Amino acid sequence: MKKIIYFLLIFIPMYINSQPFYSVEYELKIDNDDENNDLKNKYINLANEGASKITFILEFNTSNSNFYLLDNLYVKERNSKLAIAMSDYDNLIYNDLKEQKVLYNNREEKIFKNEEFLIKDTMFSKWELVNESKLIQSYLCFKAIGKKEYYEGEKKFIKDIIAWYCPQFPYQFGPDSYGNLPGLILELSVGDVLFGKKKISYT
Repeated sequence: MKKIIYFLLIFIPMYINSQPFYSVEYELKIDNDDENNDLKNKYINLANEGASKITFILEFNTSNSNFYLLDNLYVKERNSKLAIAMSDYDNLIYNDLKEQKVLYNNREEKIFKNEEFLIKDTMFSKWELVNESKLIQSYLCFKAIGKKEYYEGEKKFIKDIIAWYCPQFPYQFGPDSYGNLPGLILELSVGDVLFGKKKISYT
């Protein structure tokens, strides 16, 4: 099953303590390349109905970021919950670039308090920069590849990662805990999950 997440990115600089912050909106879509599995496609179609009603947000400055699901009337609906599960999202994610820490919020209310975050991982950094480039809606992006281990029970798996980052936006962040590249990640695939840019606007 291939899960695809398309993004609506809106860059809004906000000045807090004289430091610019940016907000990115992500639109979710899930795709499937298994044409012979009708049951799987049925659930993916339901998830896409829910995905059309939810939004993910990435807020960041030069040193840290928050990645979270925007709370609205639709996130509790069955199809939206299915879409959220397929996106592998769990809770508010905080990335500290200097410390290379990834922290996950430990409250359902998702209220930001330092003592209510648990250190779960480190920011992904094992990239190999590749001499390939492409345009993503007129933005020149460059390719980086990597691998990440994960476990299901006691069984270990390895996910192939491909990122397309844009040096025009010199911010070392992306969805979830991915970053540490010389530009904002505009397109990212992690195993069978693809994060793809849909639209960028900024002021």
